[in-house]
Amino acid sequence: MKPGMTISCVAHTVALGFALVAISAQPMNAPPMETITTQIVSEKDLSQMTKGVKNAPQLKIPDLKPLEGPAGPSSDFTDLHVFFS
Repeated sequence: MKPGMTISCVAHTVALGFALVAISAQPMNAPPMETITTQIVSEKDLSQMTKGVKNAPQLKIPDLKPLEGPAGPSSDFTDLHVFFS
């Protein structure tokens, strides 16, 4: 074998061995989780909760008017040829 392949195999074996020893040296204990109380909601209860109020006031949306005249070229872009020439 080539010396580079031998060195690589030995180095990887040492690295994997070190990783196995390091992981087994300290057990990874997670801190206890805080419990959360929950309730199961049926489809009927969910639809009643999300139905909304029957006598809610209607929103008044103002009438939108179109802009007067056609939209022409903006005067801000007329002098751009100075910067790009």
